[in-house]
Amino acid sequence: MKLPQLSDYPKLPPFELPERCSIEVGHVFDGLLGGRYSVQRKLGEGSFGKVLLVEGKTVGTGSPPRKYALKLLKLWEVAYLRPKEEIHNRFIREFLITQIKDDHLVPSFDYGQLQGNPWFTMEFCEGGGMDNPQNSLVNAQLNKVNTAARQILLGLKTLHERGLVHRDIKPQNILKSAEGRIKLADFGISGDKNNRMTVKNMFGKAESLFGTYAYIAPEQSNNQHSYKALDAVADIFSFGITMYELLIGPQQYPYPPPLVNDGDLANYQKNKVEGRWHNLDENRHLLPGEWYYIIKKSIDPDYKKQRFKNVDEILSLIGPYSLTPKQPEYDPKKNNLLLRVTYGAQIGVTYNLSELAGQDRRSALITMGRKDLNVSNGVEIMEEDPVYISRRHCTIEKRSMAGAQQWWLRDGQLVDGQWQRSVNKTYVNSHEVDHIGQALYTGDLIAIGDTRLQLIAS
Repeated sequence: MKLPQLSDYPKLPPFELPERCSIEVGHVFDGLLGGRYSVQRKLGEGSFGKVLLVEGKTVGTGSPPRKYALKLLKLWEVAYLRPKEEIHNRFIREFLITQIKDDHLVPSFDYGQLQGNPWFTMEFCEGGGMDNPQNSLVNAQLNKVNTAARQILLGLKTLHERGLVHRDIKPQNILKSAEGRIKLADFGISGDKNNRMTVKNMFGKAESLFGTYAYIAPEQSNNQHSYKALDAVADIFSFGITMYELLIGPQQYPYPPPLVNDGDLANYQKNKVEGRWHNLDENRHLLPGEWYYIIKKSIDPDYKKQRFKNVDEILSLIGPYSLTPKQPEYDPKKNNLLLRVTYGAQIGVTYNLSELAGQDRRSALITMGRKDLNVSNGVEIMEEDPVYISRRHCTIEKRSMAGAQQWWLRDGQLVDGQWQRSVNKTYVNSHEVDHIGQALYTGDLIAIGDTRLQLIAS
């Protein structure tokens, strides 16, 4: 369950001012892990990124030269210094996520930097994306549909169990290997024209959103809090939209109308928020097995009560699958309770709550907030601009209840005898936590600002 960390890859390139690069067929990339890759052709390109088909050999793999997809960040296209640094850091973070070993996630192998522009190599999935007509599930037998969906869900399950959210599930980001295995790709900044980073404007509202509008959950469309309510339920919504499109046809969505102009986009978003899935009902007869019910429940706008809460609920409806080990239950006599950053500027950093609280004390308070010279917190979180974490954001408590130990999370902190709430609120598993608080359990995902932390027993 351990997440790859920056310290595991000492040769990862630091940020440096980038220069414009001209890359032609035959250009050679030398990896910092010793690999050498020659460009065969361009696979795709967007405003800030380029994907190339390369051929070469990764040192240590013991295999002959093979084809890879090389993803290059065109950092020279970013106008200002601070965004250059932020996007560089997010790209490196994406590389770390692609180091997670799983049958249904596209892995990365080598990395480097070309004149200040970072790159990494990934598995080349010859079958292409699920948006490719040859991968269509329209009129497919139920067994084929379920097999494809199961592989997508197992990839999401691996991410979610590590406290990660994909943020951009759609057919183009679901690839098929040469052997026919389905894998998730594109875990970070995409390099296309969609700005995947949520940006907060001067009025405190989200200026742009992660993902593509047709697939993002309605709670993400609410620009008052879209950067706060990001967890597994958002990916499940995108999964539902994706499965509808794969089963009905390209650019077909459960909510009318089609995305043609700004007016249609506004109506589409309104239909999502209000749950008006006319197309889904009209095409119900085209959906095999339980897929009408699965899609309907996946895209329900009520993500707190009606939508599937996790991928296991969907997997249980489409047949058996291999269970992966669950997180161990926390036992204060045997375990330490850890809080690990799974997304944010400090991905992989772990805080030992048991040590911070003190093993011999019946109760304890651990404050958590943005790292600031003027405020001292037990858990100090660094966050890149824009900043959403309050200096005094929340409080973790160890309580003794009926002879048992229970951990608790409350939004805000006690300041000068008064309880002071955070500006941007605190969330556990996508549910808002107030000043009264709620109990915590291993596996829970805490969201403060744009940082995600997961509770782990060790």
